[in-house]
Amino acid sequence: MNRDATRGCFTGVRWGRLTLGVVATGVLSLSVHVVMLQVLHVPYPGAVLRTKLPDVLNGALMIWAAIWVYDVLRTQWDGRSAWLCLATLFALLAGLNETLRAAFMSGYCSTHTPVRWLIGLLASLRPFTAYAVAAGFAAGIAQFRSKTVRIGGTAAAALVSAYFIGPALVAADAAIRAQAARWMPDGGWCTLPYGIDVLVPAYLTFIEPVFLCFACAILVWNRLPGGAPGRTAAFVLLILALKRHVLASLLYAIYAPGPAMTALASVGQFSLEAAALAGLTAVSWRWARPAK
Repeated sequence: MNRDATRGCFTGVRWGRLTLGVVATGVLSLSVHVVMLQVLHVPYPGAVLRTKLPDVLNGALMIWAAIWVYDVLRTQWDGRSAWLCLATLFALLAGLNETLRAAFMSGYCSTHTPVRWLIGLLASLRPFTAYAVAAGFAAGIAQFRSKTVRIGGTAAAALVSAYFIGPALVAADAAIRAQAARWMPDGGWCTLPYGIDVLVPAYLTFIEPVFLCFACAILVWNRLPGGAPGRTAAFVLLILALKRHVLASLLYAIYAPGPAMTALASVGQFSLEAAALAGLTAVSWRWARPAK
């Protein structure tokens, strides 16, 4: 962002409202998932799909959205290093998708205290690598101005990620875990229904995606199309794409074995959480800014 844009970003922001908005966004959006899981007993999605088409389509939408974010960063940070834009994009992808939070909770829930945080670290290697690769693809494709080239590049990147990079990361993760099997226990102590000892750290660590969602709103809000309602809708769609949830529920319901409605609800709890996160972030950011 140029110096004027940087100075103007928080000019007149009502910090009390912003703080309240951040807290409310985190509590309410995560509660969507908690209620569906613990009260409505919606299961976690765990089926192996019969095709990689969902990975390809969701991956393509994520990369396309990431290209747009990278373009915004390059425009607003004109004169700054491209590496700064790439690092920011990677942080947005990794944080929105709760990479550090998942690593912490994996270690926290481990039954083997001496190595619990190493278990969390190992759990984060695959997603960190995947989002670094996705950010790299987006930044590389963004160098081309032709829309046709961008569409082709996005499709190619999604196919390579789904059929080569993803399986390679899964295989590497399995090999690491096999070598560590002597001291890494299976399972953990966090089991449903979750008690306060699980829910408290779960809500506290949800600050990761909340913080990155607000950061994304701050960075891109003025570049979104339309008035307030249009920008809010566009921002929700953007976050769903960056979190690979635009088509996730529908495709999982189609291609997962078992009842379609159960499959739809199992992924839908996370899609609804992501939509609530994005929508509440947009509303909170607008509420905290000075009236125009």
